[in-house]
Amino acid sequence: MSNTDWVRVQTKTFTKWCNHHLSKKGAKIEDLTSDFKSGLNLIKLLETIGETTFPKYNKNPRLRIQMIENVKIALEFIESRGVKLTAIGGEDIVDGNLKLILGTIWTVILRFQIAEIRYNDVDVKNFTWSWQDGLAFCALIHKHRPDLIDFDSLSKANKGENLQLAFDVAENELGIPKFLDVEDMVDVKPDEKAVMAYLYEYFKYFSKGLKAETAARRISKVITLVKQLNEQKAAYDERSQNFNNTINSKISELDDHSFPETIDGVKKSLDEFKAYKKDEKPQLGSEKMEIESDFNQLQTRLKVNNRNPYEPEQGLSIEDNEELWNKLEQSEQERSKALRDKLQKLNRALLDEYEQAAADFNNWVNEEKQALQGVSGDLNQQADQIRGMIEDIVANKSRLQRIEELSREVERQNLEYYTEVTFDVLANLYDQLLSYARQQLSLLENQIKVKEGAKVTQEQLKEFQTMFEHFDKDKKGGLLPYEFQGVLKSLGDELDDVETKKVFDKYDTDGNGTIDFDEFVDFMVKRTEDSDTAEQIKESWRVLSSSQPQVTETQMKTAGMKPDIVGFAVQTMPPAGDGYDFIDYTDNFLYK
Repeated sequence: MSNTDWVRVQTKTFTKWCNHHLSKKGAKIEDLTSDFKSGLNLIKLLETIGETTFPKYNKNPRLRIQMIENVKIALEFIESRGVKLTAIGGEDIVDGNLKLILGTIWTVILRFQIAEIRYNDVDVKNFTWSWQDGLAFCALIHKHRPDLIDFDSLSKANKGENLQLAFDVAENELGIPKFLDVEDMVDVKPDEKAVMAYLYEYFKYFSKGLKAETAARRISKVITLVKQLNEQKAAYDERSQNFNNTINSKISELDDHSFPETIDGVKKSLDEFKAYKKDEKPQLGSEKMEIESDFNQLQTRLKVNNRNPYEPEQGLSIEDNEELWNKLEQSEQERSKALRDKLQKLNRALLDEYEQAAADFNNWVNEEKQALQGVSGDLNQQADQIRGMIEDIVANKSRLQRIEELSREVERQNLEYYTEVTFDVLANLYDQLLSYARQQLSLLENQIKVKEGAKVTQEQLKEFQTMFEHFDKDKKGGLLPYEFQGVLKSLGDELDDVETKKVFDKYDTDGNGTIDFDEFVDFMVKRTEDSDTAEQIKESWRVLSSSQPQVTETQMKTAGMKPDIVGFAVQTMPPAGDGYDFIDYTDNFLYK
């Protein structure tokens, strides 16, 4: 191979290796001579393979001196890991010296990839004695292809046998020529350059698999998403069905008007009904709201990941649940009236005054809520209107005080059994109205705050606000780390505490220990932009199938897809020829 061919092969191979690791940072290079010039891609590469973060460097270098400083920071980091660099400086990489750039990348590969092999009796400190007993070669093969060598059966004492095994497997299974002989390694100090040249052939072979591994991870990510979405849909259906059964049973119970014929018996029935309204009904209401929240989260996740909205079976939709809830409330009203008709005696005037005041107050609450929902104009105008309404709501609390006085008189006269609505219910309605108004104002203020800073529609902002408020458990306007972890899980990101903290710290831009709403919007916008498209997934399938229109189960396994993912794909993918039709699968299943 000529020197020109050697440089071309190295450039192609090293570019693939760099992009494999840079993809974890959302970066990519095309030209080694120019794409490392600013030093930013080199720093990102070292942060990924070195599992570290560079504290300080020029994040937007424009001047040559700033670029040189970035490259020097990267080179100093390499040397801090025990690698001696000679005849290369920041200017060489900034000026695009290809041979020196290739040499630097090869040095990084040797230090961070090959020299980092961790096996029993293997400690790579150099490229001479560390490779003499053959275990390091066997470990390198075993790391990438554990099916080819039983590493645990090898002994450090059998140098010649270990070397011969590694050389034979490399030649017969991997197609790597025997550049080294056993006798050149065992009886003398191995030649450093010869060992490095031989190791380069290993690197070339294993780097070919990086692209397939990346494609497999991308496909696995989408299949995992679809699998989780199907589970989420099934969980929603089950919960909605259970809710339907409970409400229908309660409606049948409320519709039974065969009351006792004694006053004490009817009063007991009224006590039971009021206990239901106080204790059981709120629980049913909470369950209804949680089901709606589950559905909204599901729809948001589908939309963020470019999937069609979910349409539940007949009788299980949010609208169906709302209709059933209305029937329940109708049954409650009819039962309440039937019970009160049994006892309607005494002091009709007091009861009329109380009930009229309660009805007027209830109507006022509904009118105020409708007015809150009907504000118009731009965001600032809407916010001003709601501020005025909040002032009006606070001023009208005196109406509630009058109702409380009447309620006490009704109780003193033992007439509370004739009333349809208790004072506690009305007070709760007032509190809910005031809370709702303040929530609407908070929504508008947050929308105003992020309108200029994020490229999102008003509809998306409302969706983000709903999701933000769901996970803001303490309602203090910010997500704590454990609350933010709940957001990640709802989007299908199963991250451990360390990974979660990295994402949290990235979006906690003001460093106050919480993800505020504007920071949450930044996160959701980036999360939406990062979703893979159907065409990207098809291209990944083509990588696995070697550009054939079908993919085989063996190709999926060889690329490193997990067994449960492969199993799910085989069960749900239409057969075609000797494999499976991934085009139809992607269009009509993964992105349906």
